[in-house]
Amino acid sequence: MPSPVEPDIPTQNVIWGNFIGTTITGEDAIYNERFGVEIVGGVSETFIGETYYLSTTAFFPLQEYGWVEEPTNNERNLISGNANFARAYGSICALDNSVGSPPFYDDGAGVFIGYDPCIRADAGNSPHESDLLLGGGVWNEVRNNYIGTDLGGVYPISNTNGVWLNYEATNNHVGGCVKFPFTPGAPPVDPPPCQPHHTLDFEQDANLISGNIRHSDGMYVGGHGVWLNGTPLPHLVQASGVITNEIGGNFIGTDAMGREGLPNSGDGVYLRGGADLPHAPTRNEVGATTEHFDFHNAFRYGNLISSNGDINNTVFEDILPGYPFGPFNNGVELIGPGVMQNRIGYGNVIGLDSQLTNPLGNGDNGVLIWQGPAENYVHNNAGLNLSKPFVAGDIQSDAGAIGANGAFATAPGRSGVKIEGARLNAVFRNCIGGDGALCADSPTGLLLGNVWHGVVITNAAAMNTVGLNPTAGVTNTAIAEGNWIHHNGADGVAVAGDSSDQNTIRFNAIWLNGNPALGNLGIDLGDDGDTANDVGDPDTGPNQFQNYPDPVIDDAHWVVYFHSCVTCTVDIYATLETESDWPVNRGEGRYWLVSKQASGVTDTVDISATLATSPLGNPPTGNVCVTLTGTDADGNTSEFSDCQDAHFNPTAVLIRALRSVGIIPALLGGGLVLGGALGWRVWRRRRVRD
Repeated sequence: MPSPVEPDIPTQNVIWGNFIGTTITGEDAIYNERFGVEIVGGVSETFIGETYYLSTTAFFPLQEYGWVEEPTNNERNLISGNANFARAYGSICALDNSVGSPPFYDDGAGVFIGYDPCIRADAGNSPHESDLLLGGGVWNEVRNNYIGTDLGGVYPISNTNGVWLNYEATNNHVGGCVKFPFTPGAPPVDPPPCQPHHTLDFEQDANLISGNIRHSDGMYVGGHGVWLNGTPLPHLVQASGVITNEIGGNFIGTDAMGREGLPNSGDGVYLRGGADLPHAPTRNEVGATTEHFDFHNAFRYGNLISSNGDINNTVFEDILPGYPFGPFNNGVELIGPGVMQNRIGYGNVIGLDSQLTNPLGNGDNGVLIWQGPAENYVHNNAGLNLSKPFVAGDIQSDAGAIGANGAFATAPGRSGVKIEGARLNAVFRNCIGGDGALCADSPTGLLLGNVWHGVVITNAAAMNTVGLNPTAGVTNTAIAEGNWIHHNGADGVAVAGDSSDQNTIRFNAIWLNGNPALGNLGIDLGDDGDTANDVGDPDTGPNQFQNYPDPVIDDAHWVVYFHSCVTCTVDIYATLETESDWPVNRGEGRYWLVSKQASGVTDTVDISATLATSPLGNPPTGNVCVTLTGTDADGNTSEFSDCQDAHFNPTAVLIRALRSVGIIPALLGGGLVLGGALGWRVWRRRRVRD
C-alpha cells in the first residue's frame, strides 16, 4: 500500500461574521449534516469568531498577515442547527472493520476539532489510507460565538453538541474574557490579550454554548456543551489524545446574560475516556488555571456552567415536548480510565447565575468524577473570601462557586462534587454551597446549597483529598487549602462504600449542612448518620470507620485534652453553637485552628492564640463548639468528634481560685470536674458502638 502523501495543511485562518446552520435572520435552522465548522488534518492557528491583534499575546501576530481588527461586533459567528438532533444515539459511520477498527460514533457538533475517521470511511476507504491520520487540530481559537442558540441568545437552535474536541486536538482554546459578576456591555478591565479591546455587547468575547440537544429512544441523551473525547481506534498507537486544551470564559447552559437557563441536554463539559478509549483527555483545563497551558498565561477566566440537564426548563417544549432527560446532566463530568491530570478550576461558577446570587443548578451534580479518572483537581472555584489557611502568593479568582446543583436529578446522590470509583483526585479551595462572591452564609446562601451532599466519595473511591492541594504529594503534609462547604441539603462530606478508604478530609470550613434531625453530619462515614467509636478501632468500611478523637476542653485557659491513635494527625476546629448542629448531632467545624500529632495517650493543645486570630476571637462573642477529627497514617479521616461546649467563663476562674486556697474541695466522678489545674471542663463520655 503506498504511503499517504502529506497534504498542504491550512494554517492561520479566520472564520468570522457567519451564519452557519441557520437562515440569514438567525431564527431557524438549515441543518448541516454533521458539523458547522470542522478542523481536522493538523489545521492550526485558526480563529473562529472574535480575534485580537496584539503581537505579544496573540497566537500569531496578525499584523504580519495584513489583518487589523476593526472596532465592530460583526466578528461573531452564529453556529447553530448543525447535525440533526434526532440522529439516533450511537449511530456509526461505515468504517472498514477489516483493519480491526471498532466503529466510530457518528455524532455532530457546532464546532469539531480533531481526528475524524468518518470522512474517509464514509468514502469507502480504510482509515489507514487517510491523510487525516497526520493530525487533528492544534492552536486553534474559538471565541465570541453563539453556538446552539438564536441570534439573541435566548432560544435554542440546537446542534447535537456544542464544541467537540476529539483525539489529536491539542493546545486549542475555547472561550474569551469574561468576569463575574457579569455586567453587560462593560468595557474590559484586564491586561492583554483582553485589553486594549473594543466593547462588545457580549462582554469581552465569551462564547455562548447553550441549547444543544440530542435524543434517542424517547429521551434526551447527550447533547453536551463542550465534549472532549478519547480515541476508540487502537491502531492509532501514536495518537496524542485530547491534551492541554483550555476551556475558559464561556457561558454554558444559560442565556446570553447568564440570568436564565438555556440548557444543553447533556453535560455542560464532558471529558470521556475508558478502557475502549486509550487516548483519553489529559491535562486539559476547564476554567482560568494556567498550570498546563502556559501559552495562555493572560487567560484567567472561569466559565459559567449552569442549568445543564434542567428537565424542568420549558425551552425545549416546542421542540420535543414531554421528553425526559437521560443520564448526562452534570455541570462537568469526567468519566473513564485515562482521564487524568485535568483541572476544573479558578473561577468557575457551576450552578448559579452570572450575578452569583441566584440558583441556576445543573440537573445532577456540579462536578462528577467517576469510573476511573485519576489525579484530577477541582480547585479554586471560589472568590477572595476563602477558608484558612491561605497560601501566600497564590492566585485567587474574583468569584466562583459550586452550588444549587441536583434539583432535577431523579435519584439521590446529586451533590456539589461527586467522586465515584476514582482515585487520587483532589477537591480544594472551592465554595460549595454559598454565593459566588463571598461564599457567604447569608439568607441568600440558604438558597444556594447543593440538593444533596456538598462532596460525596463513594463506590470504591480511594486516596482522594478534600481540603488539600496534592502538589506536595497526597500526604498529610500536602499544602492545606480548605473548601467552604455549607448550606448543602445533606452531609457536608460523605464517604460511602466498603472500599472507599484513605480519603483525607482536612482544613475545610464545614457548617450548617443538612438537617441534624435526619442524621446529616459535617463528615459522615457510611452516609448513614452518626457512627460511634469502637474499642481498638478494628472495623473496616469507608475510611476504615476511623475513630474520632475523644476531646475534653478547659475553657478557662482554652486548652484541649484529647486521646487519639498514635499514628493520627488531629485537627481542631471551632464553630459558634448557633452555626452548629450540636446538640442534635456531634457538631461540625467551621474554623480550623491547629493540628497536632497524637501520641496515643492524652495530648494537650493550647488553642488560645489561634482562636484569637480566628473570626471568633478570644474571648469569642458567644458559646463555641470545639470539635476534632483524626486522620491516620494511611489518610483515613474520621467523622467530627463530640462537640465540646465552651466559652470564657469567669465563674470557672473564681472556682479555681477558691480551690487553690482550699475553700472548695475537688468534686470527683460524674460529668463535671471542678478545681485543680483545669478550672472546669465538660466531659462527654466516649460512646462505644455495640
